Amino acid sequence: MANNTSKKSTTTTKKKTTSSSSTKRKVNSTISSKLSEVSGVDKKIISKGVNKASKLSVGGRIAVALSLIVGIGIGFVGTRLIQRNDQFRLINGETYTVNKNEIVDLSDISKYVVCISYGMNASSSVSVSIEGQTSTTLDTTQEREYVVVYTSSNIKYKNVKLTQTINVVSAEDSYIEE
Repeated sequence: MANNTSKKSTTTTKKKTTSSSSTKRKVNSTISSKLSEVSGVDKKIISKGVNKASKLSVGGRIAVALSLIVGIGIGFVGTRLIQRNDQFRLINGETYTVNKNEIVDLSDISKYVVCISYGMNASSSVSVSIEGQTSTTLDTTQEREYVVVYTSSNIKYKNVKLTQTINVVSAEDSYIEE
């Protein structure tokens, strides 16, 4: 009879341990989910770290948590510093005027668009399309209006489009009389 009592208490202890570890797993899963949402890191990777950290002593857990917070902070600040001068904009504005018979070749994108992504020149990722044309050289023999669209394939500005209207005018029309 003493053996039966011992077996029952062992079973009871196992149930308590299972319940406790189940609660730990739920808490760890919640922590992993939240950290994954905030940092953008895969939940499985964070989950492994959280599970290992949960087995540490209180001091170890604090050290891991502080390291994680400092690492995320450094990453955030570093990314902001690298991206502080990033831009994708038109150099000559949304409306640009050129004189009749002036040569306008839009293939040299750097004359018309600034594209800086993650601190680096990304002008080579910009493509140009002109409404009603397949060439990037404008026909300026006649007065008319062109709609030019610049599109970036860069990861930061993917699918961002800048639209510019280029007006071809007679040379005397381009001067403002006072």
